[in-house]
Amino acid sequence: LIEEIINAKEEFTLEVVTKYSELLDIKSKKFEKTFQEVLDNQSYINYFEDNKNKFLKVNYDIAKSIADELRKDEDMMYYLSDGVAQFQHTFEYLGLPFLIKVDFLKVNDEDQEVIITDLKWSSFPPKFSDSIARYFYHIQGKLYTLGIQDWLEKNNKSHYIIRPFTWVVTSSLKPGITELNIMSYKDEIQAEYLIEEAVDNLKYALQNDGKVRETFEL
Repeated sequence: LIEEIINAKEEFTLEVVTKYSELLDIKSKKFEKTFQEVLDNQSYINYFEDNKNKFLKVNYDIAKSIADELRKDEDMMYYLSDGVAQFQHTFEYLGLPFLIKVDFLKVNDEDQEVIITDLKWSSFPPKFSDSIARYFYHIQGKLYTLGIQDWLEKNNKSHYIIRPFTWVVTSSLKPGITELNIMSYKDEIQAEYLIEEAVDNLKYALQNDGKVRETFEL
């Protein structure tokens, strides 16, 4: 509701809140109460109007509680320690430039292996595997793996083993519920196919005034 009003560049008045509550089909018809709740969320209004370098306190508190719980889990911390957070690398694949930003990259020079880890929130972490193909998370995993392969080659470490892409999935509802999910070989192969198809269709579109092949499935 707040976002709709700000996007419409309208003032926060009872009349405006009532209008957008009806447009959004908000069940509550106690518009005076809704109006007061909007005004009580001044921190969110300020955040949405200008969110550069800002955190909502509620989001900060949730993130901190999740981090505190993760630090207690030795198995999870294996994937989130002795490495680099928010690792970025630009590379070229199939003639197109890509930029990856890895949540956590662990390069073990002693064992000559690499672990790529992505953090995800889920309302129910044990069912995260059902969401991988549905939301194309495996494409993200494969692109990150391709990018790290390129980075290793450019740093004379192409002989290093890249372990299967890993998601550390933590509950968005209750800190302390965390699951480890490793990308399957099947998902990796499918992701590679989808990436190649997407790149091929993008090139086709660039060469044909934005037209996309009808066989494009992604």
